[in-house]
Amino acid sequence: MAAPLLMSVLTDAAVPRTAQRPSDEEVELHLRRYETLRSQRSTFDSHWQLVAELVWPDWADFTAERSQGERRSMRQFDSTAAYALERFAAVLETFLTPRAQKWHELRATHDELNKDVNVRRWFDDASRILHEQRSKPESGFYGAMQVAYKSHGAFGNAGIGIEPNRKGGIGYHSRHIKDLCIAHNDQGKIDTVYECFTLSLRAAAIRYGDDLPEVVRDRVKVGPYEKTMFVRCIFPTPGHVPGKLDSRPFTSLDIHQPTKKLVSFGSFFELPVVYSRYTLNPSEDYGRGPAMVSLSDNLTLQEMEKTHLRAGELIAYPPLLLPSDGPLGVGGSTVDLRGGALNMGGLDGQGNQLVRPLLTGGRIDVTYEMMQQKRQNIRSAMLLDLFEILAQNPQMTATQALLVAQERGVITAPIVGRLQQEMLRPIIHRELGLSLRMGLLPPMPEALREVRADYRIDYTGPATRAQRIEELVGITRTIEIAAPWIQSDPGFLEVIDGEKVIRLAAEVTGVPSSVVRSEEELAEVRKAQAAAAQQQQQLAQLPELAKAAQSAAGAAKDLQAAPNVAKEIGGVR
Repeated sequence: MAAPLLMSVLTDAAVPRTAQRPSDEEVELHLRRYETLRSQRSTFDSHWQLVAELVWPDWADFTAERSQGERRSMRQFDSTAAYALERFAAVLETFLTPRAQKWHELRATHDELNKDVNVRRWFDDASRILHEQRSKPESGFYGAMQVAYKSHGAFGNAGIGIEPNRKGGIGYHSRHIKDLCIAHNDQGKIDTVYECFTLSLRAAAIRYGDDLPEVVRDRVKVGPYEKTMFVRCIFPTPGHVPGKLDSRPFTSLDIHQPTKKLVSFGSFFELPVVYSRYTLNPSEDYGRGPAMVSLSDNLTLQEMEKTHLRAGELIAYPPLLLPSDGPLGVGGSTVDLRGGALNMGGLDGQGNQLVRPLLTGGRIDVTYEMMQQKRQNIRSAMLLDLFEILAQNPQMTATQALLVAQERGVITAPIVGRLQQEMLRPIIHRELGLSLRMGLLPPMPEALREVRADYRIDYTGPATRAQRIEELVGITRTIEIAAPWIQSDPGFLEVIDGEKVIRLAAEVTGVPSSVVRSEEELAEVRKAQAAAAQQQQQLAQLPELAKAAQSAAGAAKDLQAAPNVAKEIGGVR
């Protein structure tokens, strides 16, 4: 997929912004727009609150303000969905952005440019440097991505902030979607993000300094850890001209909400907050996630779990049937249920029990089976059944494993494609722009500068490889079909290039390139093997040559002993 690589991204580091400071009227206008976007999202807030209470209680504060450390799992009687959400996030991370692998490469959109060694090397270096930036502990990339994947699983929406790190490099910060309101352009691309956030007065003073309202600055010394609220408004720059050095696509305003005062304004070449959606109804601005799809199953499961607990309690600790009047007292008020207790008068004259448990005849096993079906539905919505087949059947053959991997690729292709398009691509675009402006990348080759080239992203992670498994399945089936003919005529094997098959299998299954010989290296190995084989053949022939030489020497000696015979053989007549 292609993304614009504007030349301004390369040369704007020192370009000052010439826009005038927004007026108080504009500030109030943006605060009203923020309130409008919040009201449009209110129905989703109620929906997300219900989902969070059942699936991710830590985030259950969309419609309710809660204290830090407050217990939030009061509605959870069964934690299947919460456990499934953790595994769903782990599966997406392994599938899309594995920590130990380079999960994408960068290339020029012009194939002719990719033949240039310097261009190809620059893109390789850029891919490597971006991967190294993410892997730094202070970047926070993988922590932010793990939260984003959980947010996708629970709510179908996620936000990640990407900004320069004060310690150098790039910093990534997870965003709670309750604090984010979005809008998109006529093509459905998110181009507006309003973010509400709180800072302690001390942190606000560090970030904004003298730009804070005077009333806030005066309060810092008295209550430095009191919280105050800000709204960041990021929207398309009016009159933006693409490619013009002093015109940036996005404008940003930071507003102190209680006083409605502007504390910071600036601009960005890329959206600093990447907002992505799992699945999307075209008539809605916000997405929906697997936990929202399986919400009815989850709600039913919680009620079934309560019923199951009550039924189990009736069996383990049943109510007692007592005589209406008797030695134990009216209503059995004197029955002692402690272990080893003595209940005088509990038997009649014939030795029959006067106290009996109430047997309801309930089938708790049937309830358990019904609950298991609901649990399986929840796990299926989180895609976990696709990734547990191999664990459940470790004796699976290689062909069966390929078919399972192929099924994974087919089913997850729409999800993977959307997350790559709406989450990973904007992240990489933002990273690349920041890295270029911060001087983290080597100088760009002149060939790229001259043609003002675009770049494309080639994803190489497990998700993309799973979609290519079909190629290996096709090869395997072809060989199985051809097996009878190959047995009768091995020449049919020449139809398939075995070396290319092995290279394809290594590429699709994720074999590290460091252990696969290149074509040039393989040619050198074969050349060395041929030379070694020739030398071995020569060594093997030495005994025969020695014997022949010995025989020739003996024959020459005999001829010298018989000159007449030698003359006859030599043609001397």
